[in-house]
Amino acid sequence: MLRRLALSLGVTVLVLLAAEGALSLFAGRSLLGPRGAAPAALLHDDAERLALSRLTEGIYRYHPDPLVGMVLKPGDELLSLGVPFSSDALGLRVRPGGAPPDDALRVVVLGDSVAFGLGLRDDETIAAQLERILHDVRGDEAREVACLTVGAPGWNHANAVRFLEDHWQTVRPDVLVYLPIENDLADTFTVTEAGFRRAGVDLSQRDPWLRVDLESRQAYTTELLSRYASGRLDTAGLPADAQVGPPALTSDLSDESRARYDADAASIAHLAALCARNDVPFAVLLYQEQGYAGGYAWMLRERLLDVAPDVPLVPGFDEAPQACRLPGNPHPDAAGTFALARWTAEALLARGFLDRGADRPLPDVSDEAAAHHASGRTADTIRARAREARQEAAALLEPRIDIATGLGTAQIYGGLNPDGSCALRMLALLPPGERLVLRARAEPGGEHLGDVTLSVAVDGHGVGALVLPPDGRVVRAEFALPARPEPDAPFEVALTPDAWFADGFKGRTQLTCGRVLALEVR
Repeated sequence: MLRRLALSLGVTVLVLLAAEGALSLFAGRSLLGPRGAAPAALLHDDAERLALSRLTEGIYRYHPDPLVGMVLKPGDELLSLGVPFSSDALGLRVRPGGAPPDDALRVVVLGDSVAFGLGLRDDETIAAQLERILHDVRGDEAREVACLTVGAPGWNHANAVRFLEDHWQTVRPDVLVYLPIENDLADTFTVTEAGFRRAGVDLSQRDPWLRVDLESRQAYTTELLSRYASGRLDTAGLPADAQVGPPALTSDLSDESRARYDADAASIAHLAALCARNDVPFAVLLYQEQGYAGGYAWMLRERLLDVAPDVPLVPGFDEAPQACRLPGNPHPDAAGTFALARWTAEALLARGFLDRGADRPLPDVSDEAAAHHASGRTADTIRARAREARQEAAALLEPRIDIATGLGTAQIYGGLNPDGSCALRMLALLPPGERLVLRARAEPGGEHLGDVTLSVAVDGHGVGALVLPPDGRVVRAEFALPARPEPDAPFEVALTPDAWFADGFKGRTQLTCGRVLALEVR
């Protein structure tokens, strides 16, 4: 055994020496790098990576766990919507006042941009305001309280949970408060070379090549509106809000949406079990009941009744009023985060998670916040509201998706580039019917690919294919939709190309296989 190992190592050394000699003789280069220079590092240690991340323009750096994707880079002058904030070496927002004392009771607020405090100063986050409230009402003999923010803008539920598990021994929560948010259903982001977040491949999803995220949707919508505004499209064809259809992602009407809700609820159940094993009290703070596209809060709470019925829920807003939100933005402002912190403190104290001093009242929230504080909901109410939300979404389904005009395009889960071309996958939601009609063409610049074949699947079952010729001719295909046990249920239509290429649009590189012009059921 040792002889074989020695022989193998010897062969490797000879190969490297031969390569070194060839490079030196013919290319004037060396495997060891330039003369007098240290060998180039293939791997950087954490200190080197942190130092390099400080040189980028964006606020993010990559995280080695692909199910986390990205964290914040360290810095004291980072900006969130133009507002400065500070981040530490772990990739988290700093606690005002520095590191907490070793014996402090550590309350962790876990989530994404709402937990992080998008557009807010370090002392305006939910965690910072919660700490001040708990400090003022704690008993004389109670431990000092330190509230920590564990969150990043753009995280989904999988990112947040995996980060906490990866760094549990460093974060060391004594109490955990988790904030689920609508974009928890979307895919994981990664980072660009410049430290900005970017769409990537999400290995946790059923089809990692299908990109589902809100930023891609916003980019397409922005480009579409600019075409109308510039006269390139007739404004008479601009669909009304209702005519774009219900958001497929949050509709809970088909397998892809249902699977993502199930995974979201499973993450919360997983957090509850993780905390139970470590004797850490756990609660879920609900930012708002309404104001989410597609009834997200009701769908999620309905699932929690089944998979995590004992998890304490802290009601936030029924719908956050404008007075408690950032201007033109759905995220809470400082008044909104104060109200959420106040209601969280009340819930934690009521459950005995923390000690409260006698005759120490909690502060009042604003009149606007108090008027929109959600009350507790019964299981029957939650299930009824979830059912109503699904019915409302189904009633909005458009039988035709026209990508050029925007008609029905909210029913596309993912696969739309900003210019309306098709990416590596496309998945769309359509109402019931008997036949599916598809119109598409190849994109200029991909002629070298020859014919591109778009495989068509309905509810996961292949029904045929559409061939896009390289000359860009519009082709049409019609497919019979399969009969199903639930004839009134919507369909998922998946389009999978066998080839794609890198294309440019407004200075950015995007991957495309062609252009799907319209999908329609009849």
